[in-house]
Amino acid sequence: MFTTNYDLAIEWAAETIGIHVHTGFVGIHKRVFSPQSFDLGFRNTLARGEARFGSSDIYLAKLHGSLSWRKVGHTDFREIAASEMWATLGPILDGSTEPDDSLIVFPRAAKYLQTVGFLSGELIRRFSDFLSRPQSCLLVFGYSFNDQHINRLLQSALLNPTFQLVVFLPEFRGVVDECTSGANMAVRNLVSVKSPRITFVGGGESAYFEEAVRLLPDPVLFDLTEREMRERLRQESLNDNSE
Repeated sequence: MFTTNYDLAIEWAAETIGIHVHTGFVGIHKRVFSPQSFDLGFRNTLARGEARFGSSDIYLAKLHGSLSWRKVGHTDFREIAASEMWATLGPILDGSTEPDDSLIVFPRAAKYLQTVGFLSGELIRRFSDFLSRPQSCLLVFGYSFNDQHINRLLQSALLNPTFQLVVFLPEFRGVVDECTSGANMAVRNLVSVKSPRITFVGGGESAYFEEAVRLLPDPVLFDLTEREMRERLRQESLNDNSE
C-alpha cells in the first residue's frame, strides 16, 4: 500500500483490527528506517485456508513522510510513538509554533526535490519497482493528481504492458472532452492516452472508498504447500503408470 498522506489513520485502523503494518522502520526501543524490512513479513506456519487471515500484515510506504517520523542528527531517521510525538505536534496544530526540519513530512512545493533523500528516495524507488512488476494493478483512491513526481511515475508505468491503473475519482464525469475540460491536467493527460489499461470510476459518492471496496472481488485462497504436494503426487503417479 502506498499513500501520500502523512497522518496515522491507516496505522491506527490496522492496529484496531490486529493487522501488523510494515512502514520500513524496525526496532522496539529505537525504531530506525531499514528498507529491507519491506521484504519481510509475518506468517503463521500452522494456519491453513481461511485461518491464515488471522495472521495478516500489510506494507505501507508513506511517500510524503509521516507525522510520527523524525530526523535525528544528519542521517538517522526514527519512528516515534504518537503519544510521545504529541508534545511536539500539539503546539504545531494549535498554531503556537512552526514545524521544524526534524519533522519528516513534505508539505511544501519543494518536496519533489527532497525526494532525493535516502528515506523518501527509497520509498519512491519501492513505488516505482511495484509499478514495473508483471501483472501489477494500482487502485487509486483520494489522490488529487497535484504531485508531479507521482504523476510522472504513473505515466511511466504505462510503458509496462501488463500494468493496470484503476482510478476512483468522484468528480470524474466521463471521457468526452467537455466533461474533462475542468479536470486536473494530469487526469486529462491520462484520459487522452485512451488506453484500455486505464479505468476511471466517477459518479460522486459511487467513487468513494466505502463504495469502491464493494467492487473488489473476494480474496481467493491458494495454499501453495498443498498445491505443490498435489503436483508432486500427480507427477509420481504419471511416472508409475508409464513404467
